[in-house]
Amino acid sequence: MKFVKNDFIKSVSVLITGTFLAQLISILASPIISRIYGPEENAYLGLFLKITTLIATISTARLELVIPIEKNKHYAFGIYQFSVYLSLLIAVICFVLITVFSIISSQKFDDLLFLITIPIGILMVAFFNLGNSWELRHENYRSISVASIILSLVSNGIKIGGGLLFGHFLILIGATIIGYFSASFSFLKSFVVEKKSKLLTYKSKRTKTLLKQNQDFYTYNLFHVLLDLSRDMLIVSFIWTQFGKADFGSYEFSFRMMKLPIVFIGAALSQVFFRKAKDLVNSPIELKRMMLKTVFYTFILGIIPFTLLYFFGEEIFTFIFGKDWKVAGEIAEIISIWLFMNFIFTPISFVPILLNKQKIYFWINFIFLFLILFLGFYFFIGNINFENCILSFSMLNIIYFIVLLVWFYKLLVNKLKLEN
Repeated sequence: MKFVKNDFIKSVSVLITGTFLAQLISILASPIISRIYGPEENAYLGLFLKITTLIATISTARLELVIPIEKNKHYAFGIYQFSVYLSLLIAVICFVLITVFSIISSQKFDDLLFLITIPIGILMVAFFNLGNSWELRHENYRSISVASIILSLVSNGIKIGGGLLFGHFLILIGATIIGYFSASFSFLKSFVVEKKSKLLTYKSKRTKTLLKQNQDFYTYNLFHVLLDLSRDMLIVSFIWTQFGKADFGSYEFSFRMMKLPIVFIGAALSQVFFRKAKDLVNSPIELKRMMLKTVFYTFILGIIPFTLLYFFGEEIFTFIFGKDWKVAGEIAEIISIWLFMNFIFTPISFVPILLNKQKIYFWINFIFLFLILFLGFYFFIGNINFENCILSFSMLNIIYFIVLLVWFYKLLVNKLKLEN
């Protein structure tokens, strides 16, 4: 177990180093970008990211989770190849639907360009996630870290350079797409090499068998993630329609800046936890110990920055990002506890998958999605103000993460009792 512990810390260190540099680049670039683009431009970027993330998740059917845990490399590549082609198919279908919709509805030129970027973004995000999973399978943590750095460096560089010449929301979106493409280039090269090495293809009978064996990943687990993302989309849709683009842009900017440690550090810990924890499924004592240790590490990493944002969010955002982001700072204070809980939860979010509890996980998310819908409807008929709306959504999400953390712990305790 000492070896596992040291190996875990070493793996985390490699990923944390790369993701820390990627995050540092984003943080250093943000004060410049926020002074080039206002809340309304940021609103379009936020909407683009929400839509592409949602559909990219559908396009891979969550099969990226199968790739690292499938023991046979040939079988894993068959799943990888199938997922890539499925993502390409979904992106093409989206492009066709968008083209038909644009012709029928006579969209403005800017809106038409925005819609066209969506299928491109879907494909880039999907392939980036699949490539990460393939590298994770081989424990190429350095490759994953380098990809994160490239993504951050390229996208932020284009946002600044392009914004100085032409401060338009399409620059923000285009920079994001190019960043994902650049970061995925090494993954693409690896994919082509592996494809030529006569590994199992997506057309083989064994791949079809594996898809049936792992159907929980594209049934309950996929629907669980869709419910999770749909919960965010409901909040986004409500804010956009009820309070306008400027308020949504402020909310989205605040949410994205606060999510940086979750996206980079939390995701890095999550990848390593999933890779190591799958080997400890039959050792509930060690799995529980690893989960508690991961929660402790994330708590220590997040407690100071999130506490500062809770008390001084408005002052911090105004000082760093400019006076246009005063509202974003006020929002940061309101959602800080919610995102702190999210930060703690993210690395261990795979526990139900490892313990084959996706069905219960799905229904928990379904209940909370229903509560979000109920809350949104109540706000709609009650004409509630913007601040109280964000506060209510935040409190509901805090309760959600507390429920999940307690449930995860009880799952491991119950498994330990069964083993004994």
